Amino acid sequence: MWKINRFNWYAGGGDYVTKLSEKQKRFADYYIETGNATESAIQAGYSKKTAAETGYENLRKPHIESYINQQLDKI
Repeated sequence: MWKINRFNWYAGGGDYVTKLSEKQKRFADYYIETGNATESAIQAGYSKKTAAETGYENLRKPHIESYINQQLDKI
């Protein structure tokens, strides 16, 4: 279940809830559009110098992966 408040996006179920930072949400949304983790990291505002590593790491974070999968299911 997803909950939105004024400042944060939350993903999770039951008692377990993890919030996505605004930058993580932007990364995930760009990744859904492009399929490119490095470019998505740059567009989301991460450092160009570490974008490849950051993109790779973000795709392995369960709460980001869950958000991406849920958004893709809507398409």
